[in-house]
Amino acid sequence: MAVTVTQTTNSISREAEIFLEAVTSSRTMELVRNVRGTRDIFSMVEMSTGSNVVQSYATAPAEAGDAAIVDVEFTIDKKSINLPFPYDLLKNTEWKEAIANIHAQGIPTGLSQEMVRNITAKALAEVESEIWNSNDGAGGSPTGTINGFIKLINDKLTAASLGAQILSATTPTTVPANIQAILDSMVAVVPLALLADPSNTVFAMSPATKYAYTRSLETQSAAVKNTDDLRFGGFLIEVIPNLNSRTIVLGKLNNLGVGTPSAPNDVISLEVIDQKTNLKNQANIFGNFGYGAGAVTTDWVTYEDTTA
Repeated sequence: MAVTVTQTTNSISREAEIFLEAVTSSRTMELVRNVRGTRDIFSMVEMSTGSNVVQSYATAPAEAGDAAIVDVEFTIDKKSINLPFPYDLLKNTEWKEAIANIHAQGIPTGLSQEMVRNITAKALAEVESEIWNSNDGAGGSPTGTINGFIKLINDKLTAASLGAQILSATTPTTVPANIQAILDSMVAVVPLALLADPSNTVFAMSPATKYAYTRSLETQSAAVKNTDDLRFGGFLIEVIPNLNSRTIVLGKLNNLGVGTPSAPNDVISLEVIDQKTNLKNQANIFGNFGYGAGAVTTDWVTYEDTTA
């Protein structure tokens, strides 16, 4: 989850800075809109302009054309982290000398930063996965419901009777022999709006799917195999680290958004707390945050491998 905030050098602790830096550097957050919410809601504007906007010259031209704007609201789901960290884990590490005095002298700065770095990497992988793939609280995943980008897009296409842009088959995306035919089937139903303005239109896929596509090019010329700017049908391929490898999305990623709470402390709060006062020889890594996914327009194509 990302948030656009300006922090002075000393305005937050180093642990919070580590968390914030990791949040804002994830690939998804670099590609989609980052929207500050109000309480538990954030919104994205969907705007359109009709035809016949330009008219013949007149000294006092009459009004012509039409415009529409819709403010679409999405929910922010709040989350918490409370990870126990027994000090006994440190007895055979470089931090072993600090254990005896850790309650009196506090947790060494370097140690608390390493704790936060470790949990941040894991937490952000889960967050990015939920933002794309949804979460229904099943299978031991965090409670609450995140409607991810893929579900939001498919719901919009279904509501607009554009089911032809939702593709599925029992054809895995990670098999090199399959991938070009899958991508070709997506290009075959791409909305005219994306063909008329292909700028910023991309295939979003998992690293495993991108690898399959790269392998599929091995018999082709080196000019086609430029992995620094990999394309299909003229559309750039973007790798999303935690996107489900069963799914591919084609569209403009700036029509997706991640909403975060309005209060910065709800976003960047992650600290290491000594638990001596609770009669425990441990620290707890504690934090609260929240995020939600949003999508606008119907200019999308999705593919899902439905293999059991």
